Amino acid sequence: MNRAVSPEPTLSVVVPVYESARTLPELHRRLAAILSRLDEVSEMVFVDDASSDESWKVLRDLARSDARITAIRLARNVGQGDATLCGLSRGRGRTFVTIDDDLQQRPEEIPRLLAALSEPGSPCLACGVARERRQSRWRQLASRWSTEVSNLVLEKPLPPYFTTFCALDRTLAEAAVARGWRGTPLVALLVQLAERVERIDVQHEDSALGGGRYRLRDLVRLPLRRLALASRARVSRLTLSLLVLAGVTAGLAMVAWPALFPVAVVPGLAGAALALAFRNARRARATTSPALPVEELIRAGREEGRP
Repeated sequence: MNRAVSPEPTLSVVVPVYESARTLPELHRRLAAILSRLDEVSEMVFVDDASSDESWKVLRDLARSDARITAIRLARNVGQGDATLCGLSRGRGRTFVTIDDDLQQRPEEIPRLLAALSEPGSPCLACGVARERRQSRWRQLASRWSTEVSNLVLEKPLPPYFTTFCALDRTLAEAAVARGWRGTPLVALLVQLAERVERIDVQHEDSALGGGRYRLRDLVRLPLRRLALASRARVSRLTLSLLVLAGVTAGLAMVAWPALFPVAVVPGLAGAALALAFRNARRARATTSPALPVEELIRAGREEGRP
């Protein structure tokens, strides 16, 4: 391949990577093919989220053969959202595309997402929507439940059947990086920060890695993380007021319960509950981006070690 690369790409494709050594060569081949047909100077930013398989070895080999690749290896696993944030922070383009590593999302549909951003009065975010998902029935139901619960507290509801296959401008990418923290539900954050959101129907293929990598507990945690997001992004003030009122009422009830009803209680339970709520609130209000432990960085075919 041609190793010449512009120092200022106009398009950055960000790929969070986890245990995907088997899919990376095919993903790179398809990305390279579609990007070569675009009227853009492009780069691919792969972020290895501390995989235990051969993902980093594959990325190193790909980066040495294609100067458009920036490969980043994290020293510890931080999750898909933060790995994507890391890629957004390292990307140099004016426009970004985020895509998964398991080939469920088709690189050939990238031009459709970009077209939504290039139209007059374009949205800040073009979000891929997959109405027909290649997932088990329980996974689809759990995902839908997670989205519906989240929409109760978010000012801007998440699009039904949304995916992490998105296109966004640099202004939105920088805002997301500035507001991100560990465990960020990234698409929910982008939707809250975007001035406009365009929904683009995309195809959803079978995962080449053999089923989804989300566990049931991950799907249960997502609404909780989006609730934390609600206290930091633009959210319904009425909803937050009701949540705060409910929390204060519950705390006071726990404190007053022993006096009103003399039954055995766990010593310090009320104080512990209030302390935990306060701790979580402080974490939710944090506005600094996570300090991601970058272990290795390869850009333009050159290893730069620990940046």
